[in-house]
Amino acid sequence: EDARGTAADCAEGAEASDDVSPPEIAEPPKGSLQTVSADYEIDLDARYTGKVAFYSKLKGFGFIDMDQQGIVPEDKLFVQWRNIDSNDRFPFLVTGHEVEFSVTKWKDAAHNGEVTLRARAVSTLEGGRVEVQDEIDSSKKTFVGPPGHRYAGNLKFYNPKNGYGYIEVDADSRKVAAQGEEGLEFASQLRVERSEVNAGGKQPQWMQNVAVEFGIWKTSRDVPKAYDVTLPGGLPLTQEALENRQLVGGQTYLGEVTLWN
Repeated sequence: EDARGTAADCAEGAEASDDVSPPEIAEPPKGSLQTVSADYEIDLDARYTGKVAFYSKLKGFGFIDMDQQGIVPEDKLFVQWRNIDSNDRFPFLVTGHEVEFSVTKWKDAAHNGEVTLRARAVSTLEGGRVEVQDEIDSSKKTFVGPPGHRYAGNLKFYNPKNGYGYIEVDADSRKVAAQGEEGLEFASQLRVERSEVNAGGKQPQWMQNVAVEFGIWKTSRDVPKAYDVTLPGGLPLTQEALENRQLVGGQTYLGEVTLWN
């Protein structure tokens, strides 16, 4: 497919624009987390506050310095993107921001079943959802075409394990995008990174041949990529929407789990 500049952009994104997506499951290196005993006492319902000491959008995790002392070892808590309450396409935190959160114990299968502590339900200090992506993108990204314009295409595939996919851009959309962009080559396909798949703040699933709409931005190497990819009409690419689910009756049911993989 059209992979022009892909490897270079991955290296550049990791250092500059953070436009490279993390893998499906981002975990810190072994030994970087403080382990505790299985019977370590922690109030799972309490809310705490702290400041983001470090966060990598590329890796999807970071650490929070807790304001309350003595709650967790070294007063520092691990946080992963999955545990951020956010309306952003890809939830992330910004170093230096103050947040509110709960603490949960995590039995880490990837690290021989060790028990660690992690931040959960991370929000703003006022208890609101974290929303920073659009503001940061507007100051860092260079967009293509008329401001706010949405383009149409077909998502050929999206692989959640690798964190990227490709969109076949409609011919009319390519013409609009090319207006006023002299020297910018528009291939028939655009790469989309995990951070620009709008799945309503959830992990996108495997997708193939889905009609989508999106914006377009370009890297510092003038390589165009898809931005804020949604279903037509701006609907997030959630599993419910992709499967055309409809809530029936509002009644709840009881059952027994026979298998969970």
